Amino acid sequence: MKGILRRLWKYKLFVFLGILSLLIVDGAQLIIPLIIRKSINLLQSGQATFKILGKYALYILGLTLIIAILRFFWRYFIMGTARKVERDIREEIYFHLVKLSASFFNRERTGELMALITNDTDAVRMATGMGLVQITDILVYSTFSLAIMFKISPMLTIYALLPLPLISLLISFSGRLNYRYFKEVQETFSKLTEKIRESIVGIRVLKGFSQVEGQIGDIRVTNELYFKKNMKLAKVSSLFEPGIQLGATLSFAILLFFGGRKVILNEISLGDFCSLFELPGYDGMANDCSWFPCKHFTTRFCFNG
Repeated sequence: MKGILRRLWKYKLFVFLGILSLLIVDGAQLIIPLIIRKSINLLQSGQATFKILGKYALYILGLTLIIAILRFFWRYFIMGTARKVERDIREEIYFHLVKLSASFFNRERTGELMALITNDTDAVRMATGMGLVQITDILVYSTFSLAIMFKISPMLTIYALLPLPLISLLISFSGRLNYRYFKEVQETFSKLTEKIRESIVGIRVLKGFSQVEGQIGDIRVTNELYFKKNMKLAKVSSLFEPGIQLGATLSFAILLFFGGRKVILNEISLGDFCSLFELPGYDGMANDCSWFPCKHFTTRFCFNG
């Protein structure tokens, strides 16, 4: 992690502004359900007036505008910083490679190096950008959201969290499969790139010995294998988001059943019940970093460099 932190420190102002914007967005998202809770409780008790509801509506509108504007800024600053880190890593890898001796390139395949410089640095970029967002959301939004939920109704909060172990198992299982298939895709991409390079470099020899068609067939087979590996990775990745949505839907169903029962029995107010539906950020709990593995060369270079 030292290598990534060192590169992030270079853009510390952008990181600070991005995290600050994200914190304000998280805070605004936490305030809106509380305003809704207050409004519904006033309506239920008959104390609401047009003036009060209009004021609360303006509060929600203002907070929504703040969220929309600052969401753009945190994406610009954080994801922009991740892009710059990716650019710096690629430049460092390039300048490092040009200093190496010819014997190194005799030992290492060019296709392997191309795969590391392209796909793996993309993975580092995504892990860096979304990693900052995930950490901030977990520390701020999820923590305060759960604190508010427990304050409203500890038992309903526990009920709503029952599906979370299933989501955790899904993330763990999906992450291991994604890592394995990602490595297979990278290895196949390396072989494909190397075969194409060899074909271009040795085109005269291939033509001289009438081996062009055979080489084309060999490349076609490798390309089909690369396609199949990518499809395996895509199929595993495609199960991730629906699984998260399933867990969230189960939580909402549990909350609706037990929370509705408590409202009917007057154990909690209707405003409390509605605010509980607004607070959980299950859609943002997907751990995208589970498919951000980096292969050995890039891992050593980025994290230890």
